[in-house]
Parts: sequence; C-alpha cells; structure tokens
Amino acid sequence: MSGTVLLGALLLVAGCGADLGKENFARTTIPAASGDGVPTGEITDKAVSADALRAIDTCKLIDKTALADLGTASEPRMSDPSNCRNDVKDVGGKKIDISLELGTAILQASNPQGVVAGLPQVLRPGKDGAPECALGAVTSKQLGIGITVNVTYPGGDACKTATALMEKVVKRLRDANPPKYALAKGSLVAADPCVSVDDAVIKELAPAANKVIVDLHHCTWSGSGQRLTIEYDNDGIAPSEGRGYVKADVPGVTAFQKPETGMAKCSVRWTHLPLEGDRVELVTVGFQNDHSKDPVADGSCAKAVKAAKTVVPKLPKP
Repeated sequence: MSGTVLLGALLLVAGCGADLGKENFARTTIPAASGDGVPTGEITDKAVSADALRAIDTCKLIDKTALADLGTASEPRMSDPSNCRNDVKDVGGKKIDISLELGTAILQASNPQGVVAGLPQVLRPGKDGAPECALGAVTSKQLGIGITVNVTYPGGDACKTATALMEKVVKRLRDANPPKYALAKGSLVAADPCVSVDDAVIKELAPAANKVIVDLHHCTWSGSGQRLTIEYDNDGIAPSEGRGYVKADVPGVTAFQKPETGMAKCSVRWTHLPLEGDRVELVTVGFQNDHSKDPVADGSCAKAVKAAKTVVPKLPKP
C-alpha cells in the first residue's frame, strides 16, 4: 500500500479549481464544542467511523462527476483502497491537483485548530506562499486518524478549495447511500489489520511497542527500536520464490519470506485473494529490530512468521 501521507509531516499534493467556498453543505453536530467551537470528546459520527470509511470507494468521491463543478477532471487514480488522486483543469486552464485519503494518521489530531464539516480540523497551508494546502478532518481522536484533502492550485486559493471540498466529501459520506466498494467474498478491503495479531504475540515480539494506525489498511506496533507491521494491499503482485524470497512455513497459506540486507528486518507475505490478471489481494507481515543489522542472527524472519501464523486464522474467508 503506497502513497500514505501523515498530516503534520504531510506531503502536500493536490488541488482543485472553482470557487467551492461559495457552496453551502449541510453540517452534522457532533459532541459538545469548546469555546472556540472545536468539538471536544471522541467523535461519534458513525458515517466517518473507521469501519464505515474502510468500505468507501474513495475514488468515487473525487471522480469526474464529483469534481464537475471545478472544471474538466481526469480519471481518478487509486493508490490504495483509501487513497485516491485526481486533477482538474479549471475554466481558466489552470491545473488543480487533488489527493484524498480516508482514515489516514493525523499527527496533530489531539490539537485541532478549528472545525470543518462539523469535525475537528487540522490545517497546513503551503510554506512561503506555496500554492498548496493540506486539510485534515479528525474522525477519531482515540485512533488519531481522519480524512485528509491535499490541494495544489497555482493561481487559486488552495486552502479555500480544500475546505469546501472537504465539506462536500463529508456530506456525501453522510448520505444514506455513500459510494462503497463492491467487494468479493472474503476481501481484505473491509478488514481491520490492527485486530489481526494475537496480543500475546505482540507483547512477546515487541514488548514496549505502541499501536500506530498508519492508515485503515496498515497497522504498526513500534517501540524501543522494535517494529511489527501488518499491511493489507488490495492491488498487489502475487509473491513467489526468487529475488530474495523463499518459502515460509505458515500453515494455511503459501507464504514467502524475505530478509532485508543491512538491517534486522524481514517481510512475510502471501496471496489472500486473486484478482484480475496477475494482481492479488496481498497480506504482508513484517518485523524489524533497529538494534541489529543481521536479520538471521536477530531471528527477524522467525518472528515475522510467528506473527503471521496468528494472522491467517483471523482473515476473512474467501
């Protein structure tokens, strides 16, 4: 799964054109607000919960129809199930680049600066007048995640555009029938990787680790230089022997492991569900020890395999 960006260390990419700030979108009142209007307490809006966002077809939120009022939009490009990009040529011919992520980590989720679409907001304009803006709407303070819109708009108001686009996205998510993926039975897209590993194994392999949600399909337990990762990819390439991969003993699946040279890191991966052509839904379990340079001496592959064995029984059944 690639393309994940964290707000606060955010890669500002996208943008849109027309004056969306003139549009009005319905707002949803969420728990009590502070004196400056920022909602306090945990977000309870089910339409933007992690489970709800995981099932959303992100690209349909910024497809040609959704962006028609901005100008002429291209076909959206998916990076992973919760990350999509598009670009628009506005009426003046200026290009607007847009990136939308659902359920990505927001580093300053606990310190919002305002409200957007009824949700706590974290805003990052481009530095030194750069025509960029990153806007995050916090959907869970507890998990530290939210919806992010990145806009690059030379010749336009990137933050005003990002704000209005966020309002429009959240409004559509709150509709009775938001756009969802048509999932094959047993698909990983709707599954939560953060509940796929036994707690006892996490404590054994990385005892000082804290859970970090990178995005809705990528979970990490990290601490004291040890890192365990679980990632679900909905558009991967089937692993096989070669290029450093060898078979791994993980009952129930045909898994392959690959130690990384120069660091004590090992990845174990396997096909969960075949898709079109050579594309597959892919599970990757990784372990890394920053205090060692030798994955063999450290036993990184054995640790990744041990974690993988607890993941397989918890995966959705095809």
